[in-house]
Amino acid sequence: MSSIQSENPTTVTPLPALAKVLSQRLECPVELWEKGETWFRVASTHADQGLSDHLVRSALKGQKLSDPLLFPVENDETLFFLPLDNSNCSAHLLAGVTTVRRAELLRDFLSQQAQISRLEEQREDQLQQLELYAAQVTADFEEMAWLRTLADQVNKCTVEHSLESITLETLGMLLDLIHCRTVVLVQPAPEPSESDYVFRMLGDEVPEESCHFLVEKWNLMAEMQPVVCNGGKTSPCGLNSPAGVRSFILAPIMKDGRTYGWLMAVNKVKQDNSAVRSHFYDTLEYEGEDRPAELEFGTSEATLLRSTANMLATHARNLEMFANQEELLIGVIRTMMNSLDAKDPYTCGHSDRVATYSRIIALKMGLSEKEAEQIYTAGLVHDIGKVGVPDHILKKPDRLTDEEFAEIKKHPEIGYNILKHIKAFSYVLPGVLHHHEALDGSGYPAQLKGDEIPLMARIMAVADSYDAMTSTRPYRDGMPIRKSVKILLEGSGTQWDPRCVDAFLDAIEQIIEVTIDSEQQKERFMQKYAHRDHALRAEIESVQEAVAIASRV
Repeated sequence: MSSIQSENPTTVTPLPALAKVLSQRLECPVELWEKGETWFRVASTHADQGLSDHLVRSALKGQKLSDPLLFPVENDETLFFLPLDNSNCSAHLLAGVTTVRRAELLRDFLSQQAQISRLEEQREDQLQQLELYAAQVTADFEEMAWLRTLADQVNKCTVEHSLESITLETLGMLLDLIHCRTVVLVQPAPEPSESDYVFRMLGDEVPEESCHFLVEKWNLMAEMQPVVCNGGKTSPCGLNSPAGVRSFILAPIMKDGRTYGWLMAVNKVKQDNSAVRSHFYDTLEYEGEDRPAELEFGTSEATLLRSTANMLATHARNLEMFANQEELLIGVIRTMMNSLDAKDPYTCGHSDRVATYSRIIALKMGLSEKEAEQIYTAGLVHDIGKVGVPDHILKKPDRLTDEEFAEIKKHPEIGYNILKHIKAFSYVLPGVLHHHEALDGSGYPAQLKGDEIPLMARIMAVADSYDAMTSTRPYRDGMPIRKSVKILLEGSGTQWDPRCVDAFLDAIEQIIEVTIDSEQQKERFMQKYAHRDHALRAEIESVQEAVAIASRV
């Protein structure tokens, strides 16, 4: 396509495709003329040839330009003008001199070619719009799919699913939807530190100092609506963006007036598809090859980021409520266990110690922090069923009869029935019900064997037995730690899971430390040893010696 510099020095006007068609069909140069203060040539199919400015301006003087105009000129040729607009004041026309002399035929030909050209342009416009509509519909479906995915994650909300974990699991797709280099989750630091915030990034790294600056500068404004900044400038203040940031959106993760963090999209990138989703209407109305909006964040991206932040805020609020609920439940159960301990001062602190021992063993076996905490909670409530055992049996100062022991053996099932209706505590049920099972099937209440016994219960069985042996009872003193360890070793593989016993022994220093520091045991050990460190060192050495002897047998 040919084009020439117009008399307006700031623009270059392309030659319409129709000019080339007419030039080929009529075998003559065709020029594009534009009306300003006067008519002037702006482009031609043959740059080395041109009509006389005087000839054209004279012919057009006083003419209405809605239909083709024909003027005979010398050498039996015809000067023609074809308006490019369907109006009486067309500002653009094509002009040329042809050897075709039949006026009516030429006029019809020009009119038909103009109509064909307009129809072709309409078709191209419609195709372009269809592409844009298709791109928009595709993007809308992608956004809907993304929001459904995020909603599903929020619906699965539990205490174990932190805001960070949900973000890392789901926000990768947001990079492609918003077409940005980086998505940043900003959260207040949980503890006082050098930085007030914790930054977690998906995509390209952005300097944390820059993210910190943007949050500090714009967090209050973002509470009203997302802050959108483009082109290396922060509108509306015109402040230069910090290092590594060309453009960004900042939206608060806020629910019921509480801010849980902020979500940032940083550095817009151009899509491969020229149909720009986020600036759909801008693209429809923009004429020209350069579209700056393709590298700018707009309303669509800001709305999507805000919707995402709102859903994350709902999740964060739910997490907070779940945590408060679990804390309340644990508090209630602790109160119940304390009331149970108050019935029998000789078992005071037993549940806390069993819970602590169980967590230590679980971690030593390589279980996750989450699993260890669940086992700890189960340890706290493992004897809650004893509230259903008559006081005269619980407080009996002598050994129990077979009938009385049969009543005691009911407490796992009683505890299970008490807790089974608390959905949030369902994970403790295996430990509560089966912590008195034995590996050889001689335990109770279900006489399970081996791996039939839940791992939680096998761990708690070791912890519970150890504390029962080392604790003082009305009818006997607490057993020495060395002797209790020897009994655990003798019963490993028959009564207790060998893996749990091994983990118990691997953590023996921690175990003994808890034992010596317990309120019930402290006085006994301080009577035997000069000071705590001496007691700790001596008991550890004694146990290690017992283990070494057992291993040689």
